[in-house]
Amino acid sequence: MTKKRSMVGCLVIVVALIFVTTSVYGGAREVRERYGPGYEKWIGTLIPEEFEFGPEDEVGRLNWMNPASVLEAVRLVKKGKVYDLAFTVDRYSPNWPGHPPFEMITFRSPFGEHNQGDQGWMAAERNAAGICFASEATIHCQHTGTHIDNIAHVVFGPNACGYNGISLHKDLGDFGLLKGGSETVPPIVCRGIMLDMAAYKGMQCLAAGYEITVDDLKGCMRKQGVSIKKGDCVLMRTGNGQNWPDKKKSTIGPGPGWKAVKWMMDNGVMLAGTDTVAYEVQPTPNNMGPVVTKLRPLRSPSIQAGPSKGSSR
Repeated sequence: MTKKRSMVGCLVIVVALIFVTTSVYGGAREVRERYGPGYEKWIGTLIPEEFEFGPEDEVGRLNWMNPASVLEAVRLVKKGKVYDLAFTVDRYSPNWPGHPPFEMITFRSPFGEHNQGDQGWMAAERNAAGICFASEATIHCQHTGTHIDNIAHVVFGPNACGYNGISLHKDLGDFGLLKGGSETVPPIVCRGIMLDMAAYKGMQCLAAGYEITVDDLKGCMRKQGVSIKKGDCVLMRTGNGQNWPDKKKSTIGPGPGWKAVKWMMDNGVMLAGTDTVAYEVQPTPNNMGPVVTKLRPLRSPSIQAGPSKGSSR
């Protein structure tokens, strides 16, 4: 295992990425007005200071990117080698429980087009070359395979509020989100750090349900000789990606606990990702989150395993 590992580039095909929001926390009054009464019960203390980027912001810490930061990241490239981090997605692919499965069907086939005769230009007298084509249609949840979770993917409480007060009560339409959808996500270019958590623990794959802790993060970084700075993307290899496409093994993944997520937020991480179906540890240990709840840590947009990036997720 090498002492230093880093990845730089456009990270829109990363496995299980979350955009983190900010490193400071909002005043109770401001947050209560944004999320509604009783927010403490649902979100606890893990509330980002959403007003750092303005009350209408929809991308969180991705605001940190600018031409200077992109140039700084690009200068790190030495060999120009490209790593494909996407998983192949098909009807047998694992899915996080609660989401519909992926399906792809042949929408038009060469034989169907000729036999049905509804494509006039394909008639023999007008198509001496015998040109035909096939097209497919997909039906799937955009939370399938390698993808990016948008800022409104996770909401909390009776007001169904997420980052910056985006509420499904007022911001969800019949054909996608009206605010906070993935179409707001800009192309992402930043410095990337890959933490091989499985190798750090001396394993091929972390056990199902293993919670990556703050000590694990610090220890792995020491071993690899890397550090985190503001605006970084942190990718964690748990080894669970090698289970793809085993649905049973891939849907119960290891991952960071909420304390590890908060530690990364406090240390300036802009995005984070894992090679798992869900970013955070599943199931949540002892049903514990920021408060006693089965809900997941508060987060902004995210990217996860398989090659689909939704425009309205």
